[in-house]
Amino acid sequence: MTLTIRSIPSISRYRAFNLMSAFAQQHPEVDLHFSEAETDTLLPSLADGTSDIVFTRLFEIEQTAYDTLIGETDRFVVVLPKANPLAQEATLTVTQLKDQSFLFLNEVTNLYRPVMALLNTAGVTPKELYRGQRIDLILGMINRGMGVSIMMARSLDLSDYPAVTTVPLTPERLSHLAFLRLKNHRTPASDLFWDFVVHQEQ
Repeated sequence: MTLTIRSIPSISRYRAFNLMSAFAQQHPEVDLHFSEAETDTLLPSLADGTSDIVFTRLFEIEQTAYDTLIGETDRFVVVLPKANPLAQEATLTVTQLKDQSFLFLNEVTNLYRPVMALLNTAGVTPKELYRGQRIDLILGMINRGMGVSIMMARSLDLSDYPAVTTVPLTPERLSHLAFLRLKNHRTPASDLFWDFVVHQEQ
């Protein structure tokens, strides 16, 4: 049996990574193929049959074409230099960021649109300094005091960026981390994995 799973690059920051590793250890009879991919390619990979299951981030849970296993949630935080006066706040609103230079994760990461929606709703026209898909590059720029960003809290590892901190965004905005598969494309291997995850989550 072969099982192909694709995932957002930050999967190692979530429990799903441990679940997948445990499944591989307990079911050596399954030939597991795992790879990371940019978020905008994950659902299409289910549609074209190159993935059996994907692990991705959802902002809306309604996914009628898919079986969905919601495992965890994450929240938006403001990522900024510790030297920025706003870093002393307990929480921050989008409006408080209106004079900051922004470093954005771009469209392929699935985070650009919801972040821009937050800014637009607050009436903030951001001063865009950078837009790309590398979290490490953005953190490096923030570490040098070059701007601020809005990212998901648990996707960050700040251990190599001593001058960077995060402040929770208010009102809270959540995303859901989930395994998805097409309802009309189930295989013995994907059923085995699905049952394994459901049992572990109980």
